[in-house]
Amino acid sequence: MAIQKRVLLVEGINDLHVIKNLLIAHGIEGQIEIRDKQGISNILATLKTEVDANQDFLGIVVDANSSLDSRWQSLIDRLKDKEIGYAKVPAEPVENGLILKGQGFLPKLGIWVMPNNKLVGKIENFIRLLVAEEKENLWLIVEKVVSEIPAEEKLFADKDIIKAQVHTFLAWQDEPGRPMGESITRRYFQTDAPEALNFVEWIRKLFELA
Repeated sequence: MAIQKRVLLVEGINDLHVIKNLLIAHGIEGQIEIRDKQGISNILATLKTEVDANQDFLGIVVDANSSLDSRWQSLIDRLKDKEIGYAKVPAEPVENGLILKGQGFLPKLGIWVMPNNKLVGKIENFIRLLVAEEKENLWLIVEKVVSEIPAEEKLFADKDIIKAQVHTFLAWQDEPGRPMGESITRRYFQTDAPEALNFVEWIRKLFELA
């Protein structure tokens, strides 16, 4: 019996490690190859190659960044292009993650737009949704401290404020400064938070995992 290929494309190394460790926490280990494509432009540029590479299952995880609609449109335009040929792609993001059945020689396909297919943002916004209730007060302190950095001292762009918040939060844990992926393993964030469970359920359905 042929081994089925399960491939998940992600935008960056942080996405890879966060997702990998979240899946390990849920007993999904070594069953999916996660590929860091180093940006949305590379995902779009190599999508035909990935689709044609005999995958049985292909997942795509991208960041919404500042516009969920724009990011979605860029993906579906590429997928519906005649050289790839997914005909029935919804015009809007699917709340629990898109899953399309394989069509002809095309693999079963899934798309998840971080953080949760509804909000603008990125992997750090997803991480924010996993903050445990007992650590919520600490997170609020982090938000306050970051917001009070004087303008002349604030070196990061406004679009990266969530990154500053996440890494400040990680700097205040019992082992300060651990990377985001490892923070999942160390349970600094809840792996059973509703948003985490929704993502894992999408993975299970897409890749047909028990």
